[in-house]
Amino acid sequence: MGKGNQTRLMTPVEMAFAIKSAELPGRQVQLCYAEQGDASELPVLLLHGATDSWRSFERVLPHLPDSIRAIAVTQRGHGESSRPEGGYRTSDFAADLVALMDALDLETAVIAGHCMGGSVAQRFALDYPERTQGLVLAGTFPTMRGNRDVQELWNSYVSTMTDPVDRGFVVRFQEGTLAQSLPEGFFETVIHESLKVPARVWKAVFAGLLQEDFSSELAGFGCQRSLSGATVTDSVPARIRKRWRELSRRRGS
Repeated sequence: MGKGNQTRLMTPVEMAFAIKSAELPGRQVQLCYAEQGDASELPVLLLHGATDSWRSFERVLPHLPDSIRAIAVTQRGHGESSRPEGGYRTSDFAADLVALMDALDLETAVIAGHCMGGSVAQRFALDYPERTQGLVLAGTFPTMRGNRDVQELWNSYVSTMTDPVDRGFVVRFQEGTLAQSLPEGFFETVIHESLKVPARVWKAVFAGLLQEDFSSELAGFGCQRSLSGATVTDSVPARIRKRWRELSRRRGS
């Protein structure tokens, strides 16, 4: 796909959404996020995958309807958010999320996540059901235990990686996550964001994910339906389910 060093990074569409940050009360963490939509509309928090940032949703935000308040979060250790020494289990990410909701004065929200973000969304719903208005899960899982590909990634590189993180490895890692090709500029943005993540955070995130298993806790949890690779709980309003179905079909276009 021609990802040479001369490729220009994509820039945010500043007129469409605002880039903000928030200090989390009592957690000594600052999270960066992109927000668009009226504050009175339905809040939907968008959670990225491992080593990504809010910019994973940069191409999604322009397609979202005016009827939601979209908040794409950069989770701790990633992008321009704080990188504390510890706290990289899904329970830590979920606790950050509820603290962000408190800072933004949100009682409840729909939580949408892909990959690691989907794991955090599940943990959030299990730990804070009273704050969860609905879930949208894309490309996610109840556990990574027993996944030979992920275990091999850990054994062969991540467990011993050091700074600076190797760009060639990041390119191969991100290429391995694609269902279809991406525009060259956007793929370079993804690489740029992953290279911001220090080796210790890569290791902490993947070590945590390899230990998580929500299978027993999720048994009988709500009623779910599959929508073109995404899973949406029935508590999500119908207009959001319909829009997510459309976006799932258009990913990468």
